Amino acid sequence: MVGVAQLVRAPGCGPGCRGFESHRSPRRNRRSARPEIAAYRQGCQTAQLLPRNKCRQKLQLLISEPLGKVTLAVADLRRIFNDLIRFEIEIWDAIDSRLRKDLGLPLTHFEPMMVIDQRPGCRVYDIASELKITTGGTSKLVDRIEASGYCRRLPNPADRRSSLLELTAAGRSVLAEASEAFDEELQRWLGSAVPERTLQQFASALDQLRRTGQSAELEQSA
Repeated sequence: MVGVAQLVRAPGCGPGCRGFESHRSPRRNRRSARPEIAAYRQGCQTAQLLPRNKCRQKLQLLISEPLGKVTLAVADLRRIFNDLIRFEIEIWDAIDSRLRKDLGLPLTHFEPMMVIDQRPGCRVYDIASELKITTGGTSKLVDRIEASGYCRRLPNPADRRSSLLELTAAGRSVLAEASEAFDEELQRWLGSAVPERTLQQFASALDQLRRTGQSAELEQSA
């Protein structure tokens, strides 16, 4: 059985419901020889018809695949991606704006400084690995933090090709103040926005997604 997208009417959604009116026969998808294209087209049509009210909560968007496997439609995956990325941008901008306003410290400096503070004998490579950025970009970032007087490089006795990083007294002071503002913004955007259980489930799902993605990268590079 080829993959097709269909809108399933949930209980309580009758003929007056737009979801009921938008039901389409799977046979229409046979116009395409490739089931993934048919599913994509049907998913897009369905996404446009879904109203932003309680009726939407009564609808279930399914894609039927061989072996009876059920997965989210393309339109739903795109919505999740958009929501995730847009929220990341919004919370980043809010925290960055707060740190710049209160302390003149951009968030791009705060994160590396946290890594330096938490890792004795920290190297540029350690920051790059933790923040998932390039080593070259991290080195330039550390240069700017050092120029601000918040960190310094020390000789690495184990490897002359690299340096060890540590915060200066001024760096530790500004990091302590920035951490308070940082935590307040996290509480405002995350801690008090949804119930604790919902937040824990969200954190668990993100962790699983990241682990799956990292495993896939390792398999591809092997």
